[in-house]
Amino acid sequence: MSTLQTRTILNARQPCDYRSKAGYGCTGKRKSVARYCEFHWQNLTDSGHVDGKLIHRSAYRPLQARAAQYINAHQDHPFIVKALDYIRAEVVNPGRMPSPPYKKPRSLSQIIEQQTYLEVRRLQTPTPLLKGNGTAGETVVVDRPDPVSAEEVLAVCVGVWLAVQLRPSLLVNDGECLNFALANAVLGLRRYRCVVVNGEASGRPPGTRARRAIGETLRHLSHTCQQVSEKLAPHIKETPEQTLARKADENQPLPEAEADERCYIPTSPKPIAPSKPAVFVPSDPGPRPILRVSGDLALIEAWNRRQKLWQNYLDTLTEKVS
Repeated sequence: MSTLQTRTILNARQPCDYRSKAGYGCTGKRKSVARYCEFHWQNLTDSGHVDGKLIHRSAYRPLQARAAQYINAHQDHPFIVKALDYIRAEVVNPGRMPSPPYKKPRSLSQIIEQQTYLEVRRLQTPTPLLKGNGTAGETVVVDRPDPVSAEEVLAVCVGVWLAVQLRPSLLVNDGECLNFALANAVLGLRRYRCVVVNGEASGRPPGTRARRAIGETLRHLSHTCQQVSEKLAPHIKETPEQTLARKADENQPLPEAEADERCYIPTSPKPIAPSKPAVFVPSDPGPRPILRVSGDLALIEAWNRRQKLWQNYLDTLTEKVS
């Protein structure tokens, strides 16, 4: 058995290392050699935080459309021009390179660069959507999407940025989680890589290292995203359901938790004064047993020990009196 298999077996015996804000843990078993279980590990790899969740496309898709209209109408603005040039240099053009940067990446930095290239390459060479035409072994092209453009990347970044501003509860924090949210939105513009094994196709979502690297690259657009969001925010109207929900939250605060729902905080135990140690007082062993009568040497040895203790006790009392 290899060292990795041994570590996996030993690690699976330990509980998940997750701890909530209230101090509660998770009873799930750890995944492979990770610190967390399958559920919390998936949250960490998808959103950058164990308590984070993926932002659904429905949360920013309408805002992305508004941002695309604004960007197309103001393509000559200095902020927009600078942001588009940055996206072309860091996201679009690296994906147009025909070959990866390394044949066999060895160091961690080379592996991250290789994984990032595979994802941006996928955005520039999207896989066409195929569908069977009724004949075995033959397919037809249903959709052939275009490569991702810089305007499309900036629009989806602004949509996510504005959605987070309108609904801060979508993210746990605005640091690593926001980087992952921007990267997930950009990487989700085209289909994920698909691998066919034994006739069954399965998607390959981007890795955590590639998401983090692309998210840190897109975070440099924060100033432009903030500027465009400030322009679009006054023109965004709430739906009737959102208006009713906001008014209900403002007028009716959350009810107090029931006794069963409250967090149990154990009271500190009262200090207990240490009790006085018991004093051993030997007793008089009585007359010495006769060997020829009892015939037991162990009984005589026990009497000798008790007699010695009794004599020492009497000597101590004599010293205290004197």
